[in-house]
Amino acid sequence: MWGSDWPVLTLAGDYAGWVAVSQACIGGLSQDEQADVWHGTARRFYGLSLD
Repeated sequence: MWGSDWPVLTLAGDYAGWVAVSQACIGGLSQDEQADVWHGTARRFYGLSLD
């Protein structure tokens, strides 16, 4: 599950940079695995729907 400490991260960088670093870290995963990191795990854990 992906997350950030925004707005605290702005003390050392920016949100776009953190997203780019995160994308680079998970870039070797399959599309389904990447989707789980970005939103799938949180959606399942919190019981959120796609609607």
